[in-house]
Amino acid sequence: HMIFYTADHHFSHANIIKYENRIFLDIDEMNIFMIKRWNEVVQDDDIVYYLGDFSFDKPALFLKKLKGRKILLKGNHDRRTSTHYLQAGFEKVEKEMFITDMDKKIVLSHEPKRIWDGIHEGVYHFHGHLHSKDVEPFVTNRYNVGVDVWNYYPKSADEIIFGKNLISEDFSLL
Repeated sequence: HMIFYTADHHFSHANIIKYENRIFLDIDEMNIFMIKRWNEVVQDDDIVYYLGDFSFDKPALFLKKLKGRKILLKGNHDRRTSTHYLQAGFEKVEKEMFITDMDKKIVLSHEPKRIWDGIHEGVYHFHGHLHSKDVEPFVTNRYNVGVDVWNYYPKSADEIIFGKNLISEDFSLL
């Protein structure tokens, strides 16, 4: 199985289309497109670390349509109780996590950190929250995994760290 990272879909959040200049006409088009992109790369036995701001409403509705085993790192828009998100279909709900993916140690959270445990020992930090903006791009080993910078695809650690793009960047809505 593979491990993927993503964040900031904001399913069913109409204003995000305007705020981020997303290419969609409405939330239905956006939701359908983002589900399609997710399921193009994620298989049922894959793990997806979701780094916050999943949906404006009804997370269970979207989680049922998305492949993989999903772990939520709560974002500022994920305001319901952890129990609510577990019942909706996330396997685990945390505020922050430290994981090892292959040989990489990674700190996961929704909001970006300036410093984190292991920052000087090669520990990576994956986050969401910034959408297409990066306020401090000079911070090394810190990566924004949000959909607005990865063309709506969940990505593996290697794709994120090494900028590899295993999927063609096709914006057509076919």
